[in-house]
Amino acid sequence: MALQRSKEIGIRKVLGASHLTLYFTLVKDFLVLLAVAFAVSVAISWYFGNNWLQNFVLRTDFDWLNPLIAAFATLLITMLTLSYHAQKLIRANPVDSLKEE
Repeated sequence: MALQRSKEIGIRKVLGASHLTLYFTLVKDFLVLLAVAFAVSVAISWYFGNNWLQNFVLRTDFDWLNPLIAAFATLLITMLTLSYHAQKLIRANPVDSLKEE
């Protein structure tokens, strides 16, 4: 996606956008998708996991700490990956992305 938006980023850089603004422009779409995916996955895993745990003789409850740890780990890995690619794109020369046809 960063390569597809390289011309947009180049134009924004030429017009004077800050690095932080460019970073949030690239990252906000992924964070929304990550939040939606997390909400859907927690709901589905809670439903099926809770039903599966009820079949055991020694019953246990669904612990909410595990999905939060998984969400934090996923968010951390996603932000590290996005930061690497965003910084690579932000530090590139805008002329190179604008002259490509």
